[in-house]
Amino acid sequence: MIKLDRFVRWWPGSAGLLALLVSFGLSGCGLSSGREITFDAVLEGQVALDSEDGQALERLLAVAGLTSRELRLHGPEASNTAAPPFFAIDGDRVVHLALEGLGDPSAASQLRGLRSLHLEGPFSTLDLADLPHLARLRIDSRGELGELKLARLPDLEELLVHGARLRQAPDLSQLDALRVVALSDCGLRSFPRLAAAGVEDLALPSNRIVNLETLVPQADLERLQLSGNQLQTLAELPLLPRLRVLDLSDNPLAPEARLDAERLPALATLDLRRTGWRKVLPGLEKRAGLRLKLEEAVANEVAFEETLAKIRHQRASWASERVAALPKIGGTLSKSSGKCSWRVGSHHRARVSCRFSFAQLRGLASARLGETDLTLPFQGGGGPQVRVTLRVSQGQAAVYLRQEFDSIADARLVSGLDQQTAETFRQANDRFSGHRRAVASPSSPAAITGEPDLLGSRVVLWIEAIDGTAEDLELIVESL
Repeated sequence: MIKLDRFVRWWPGSAGLLALLVSFGLSGCGLSSGREITFDAVLEGQVALDSEDGQALERLLAVAGLTSRELRLHGPEASNTAAPPFFAIDGDRVVHLALEGLGDPSAASQLRGLRSLHLEGPFSTLDLADLPHLARLRIDSRGELGELKLARLPDLEELLVHGARLRQAPDLSQLDALRVVALSDCGLRSFPRLAAAGVEDLALPSNRIVNLETLVPQADLERLQLSGNQLQTLAELPLLPRLRVLDLSDNPLAPEARLDAERLPALATLDLRRTGWRKVLPGLEKRAGLRLKLEEAVANEVAFEETLAKIRHQRASWASERVAALPKIGGTLSKSSGKCSWRVGSHHRARVSCRFSFAQLRGLASARLGETDLTLPFQGGGGPQVRVTLRVSQGQAAVYLRQEFDSIADARLVSGLDQQTAETFRQANDRFSGHRRAVASPSSPAAITGEPDLLGSRVVLWIEAIDGTAEDLELIVESL
C-alpha cells in the first residue's frame, strides 16, 4: 500500500487557489515513483480513502462520464495551473477536487472534508450545501445556469464564477466568511446580495449592470471592478469607506456622470479607460494623490492640456508687455559706473551678476554687460536667462529683454502628445519672438526676466527713456 507521508498546503497569493498536495513513499505496490497515480489506486486499495468520499467520487465520475483512470491524484509536482480532473487528499479525506463535464455536481456535497472545489460546466443548476470546511469555490460554466444555491458554507472565503448565465444575481448575504467575490461574464443586471461587511474584493466584469442602485454599503470593500458593464450614471454609489481601487473601464459613462467624493474617502486608483472620459470625474478633482488610468493617447492629451493651461497662465501673468521690434536706436547713457562679473555655472551655462548706475538716459541705448567667450557658452545662440531690476529717480525708463517661446512646443515636451494633435490647440499668442518690456518710475521699479541681446560679440541690455530724459538710474542683473 502507498503510505501517505506528508501533505503540503499552498495558497498562491495572486489567485488565492488552495491546493493540498501529497507526497508518496512507495512500498511493495509495484508502482514506480514516476508513474501517474489515479483514482484506480483508491479502488485497488493502494491509497487509503474514506469510504463515503470514495463513493461520492465514483458517483461524480459517472455523472461526468469519466473513468477512474482519468481522475489524477496530485502529488508534490502539481501546481495551481493543473487542469481538471484531479483531486488531493489529507489523511483519508478528499480536500481538493477539480472536475469538468458535470451536469449535476450535487454529489460533491458529500465530500465533507473539501476545502477547495473547482467545477467546469455546463450546469443546469448548482446546489451546494453542508460543506463546512470549503474555503474556495471556482465555477467555470458554459451556458445558462438557472440558479446558484450556496447554503451552509460557513468557511467559504472565495467565490469565483465565470461564464454562468445566471437568471438572477445570487444571494450571498449569509456567507459570513466571504472575502473575495468574482462573477465575470454571468449576464448580471444587478449586484449580488452581500453582507454589509466582510467582502474586500468584488469583481463583476463583463456583465450588464446599468446602475449602482443594488449595491449596498460595504464596510470592508477595498477593490471594486466593474469593467465591461453598461454603466452610464454613478449617482447611486453607496458609502464605501475603505475602497482604494475602482475600475470603471469599458463602460459608456454619460457626460454628466459624477462621483460623490465623500462616499469614497480612501479612493487611490480610478480606471476610466475606454469610457469616453478624458479627465477625472467631477467630484474628485481635488483628491490629492489620486491615480487616474486613461488610454495612453487620451492620457497624453490630458497631460498636454493641463500643462498648456499652466504655461499660458504663467506667461499671461508676466507684468510686462511684448514688443515685436525695438524702437529706433540712437540714445545715450552718461556718467555710468559699475561692473559685471561672469563665471561658468552648472551644465556649463554662463552666470552673470551686474550692478550699474547711470546719471542720465536719453532715447534708446544699450548697457554693455560683457563679451561672449568660448568658456562662457550661450545656449540657443543667446545669453543666459537673467532677472533684471531697473530703478529710476526722475522720469520714466523701460528695459527690454529678448524672448522667444512656443507654448505648444513646450507643453509637448512634457506630455509627449503628437504634433498634429497638439497644433489643434494653438492660439494666436502661443508663439512669440521679440522682446519683453517693463517700465520703471520713481515709485515703481521694473522687474523682468528673459535673455540679454547679442551685438556681435557684445552682450547688451536695451534701456529707453520715456518722454525725454530719465535720471539717476540703477540697473541690477542676476542670472536665474
